[in-house]
Amino acid sequence: MVFLMDHPSREAALLYGSLKKAGYSFRTVAFEDDGFLPEGVESPYRELCGRKREETAVPRYFSRLQVPDGWEIRSTGTEGNIWDYDTKRAQLVYAHPASRRFLQTVNWLDSAGKNIWQDHYDDSGELYARTTCDAEGRPVLKTSYAASGEECIVENLQNHTMLLREKKEDGTLTSRLFPGKVELVLYYLEKTKADCDRIFFNSLSYPLFAQRRLRMEKRTPHPEKNDLAEVPFGGDVLFWQEEIGERLPGNMVTVLNDPQGVNGIAVQSLGVYEKIQAQIREHAAENGIVNAERAAKIIAPVGQIYSFSGTVKKEKTICILTNSDAVEHLAELADALPEFVFHVGALTEMSAKLMAMQKKPNVRLYPGMSEKLGEKLLEENEFYLDINHGNEILDAAWNAYLRRMVIFAFRETAHERAYAAEENILPSACWAQMAEQIRRAAEHSQEKDRLLYRQDVRAMRRNAEDYRRLLGG
Repeated sequence: MVFLMDHPSREAALLYGSLKKAGYSFRTVAFEDDGFLPEGVESPYRELCGRKREETAVPRYFSRLQVPDGWEIRSTGTEGNIWDYDTKRAQLVYAHPASRRFLQTVNWLDSAGKNIWQDHYDDSGELYARTTCDAEGRPVLKTSYAASGEECIVENLQNHTMLLREKKEDGTLTSRLFPGKVELVLYYLEKTKADCDRIFFNSLSYPLFAQRRLRMEKRTPHPEKNDLAEVPFGGDVLFWQEEIGERLPGNMVTVLNDPQGVNGIAVQSLGVYEKIQAQIREHAAENGIVNAERAAKIIAPVGQIYSFSGTVKKEKTICILTNSDAVEHLAELADALPEFVFHVGALTEMSAKLMAMQKKPNVRLYPGMSEKLGEKLLEENEFYLDINHGNEILDAAWNAYLRRMVIFAFRETAHERAYAAEENILPSACWAQMAEQIRRAAEHSQEKDRLLYRQDVRAMRRNAEDYRRLLGG
């Protein structure tokens, strides 16, 4: 069994973890390598180039980047730049979460501010690839390096061909030219003798193309004829983790009409699942679906198996994490809930406007807090309010859900609607109603448990038995 991952993302990592928790044994191969792949996920680039991650290796902190004499690195909590007096020479892109300021990419600039080249750093702090750009700053070639520093894979970003240089057993170099990324990954799967009797994949792009090539070329047994034939999703499975537009994606329709071994499409968002079923039910012809009844049957809502922590909370405590001083109705909520303690944390310094809130006896402020302190606030507090404008920090709503906090949000400020009960996402004008709902949940354990259950429904919480019932053994 193999899981073909399109690119690293939180959703892909969640699926990887869910399949592991459900007891499946499989290899995971990623088509894109950003240098910070989760442990256990294979990168054909890294493996074919012979780069191994040392256990003691750490990512490169931004200040460890060498720059010419007289140049200066200036960094905030989330972004950085390299300056030659008043001329910007480079932009620093940090790996997620940006607050740790570990280098992922350095975009070197010309005097006009256009990209010259991009240096890519991995989770060992090593320069593992470089992308060169044309005169307009557009990426042209990406070169991945071997551990020795020699060129290993050269990807033409214009025509998508890939040149692999690798050593034979006798030490001589050989070169292979692949038409594209799919062919490189197929070569890697064959070279490493991957067992592709079943294929899980999470994209209608490269992973789908590879799945269909494997089935059409009959390199592996056709899953519909194996011992999983009676299981609902017993063959290959597409895990859909994206949104959809007004119509179904063309490649999804292709899979529905001509499965090529795909026995099911597992949709990992409840809202998206409902949209897809509505498209099949009401607009099958417009979408080009040949057999709407069959299409509806092979699509199912399949959530994630989550790992929770921080279940012991301090009663009547509220957490808000923000780098913005625009926190909707904070003063009114603090006044309406005087028996609650509001803990407001920011990775940056706070403005005078927000600092003025510390005059209220039930508000605690944490300007310039560490990431560790932010995690502690999420662990200890009972409620999370997603009511700040601007960017979300520390994946706050997501981490609040994993720490069994009851989440409330305003429609105008909600960053992660998938983890809050729908009834807890209110218009900002209804702040008084929000205060009353918070008080009711704090004073009645059954109400709090009900809201946590509604969050689980929204987040499509599943367990190992759910996975194995649908996917088989």
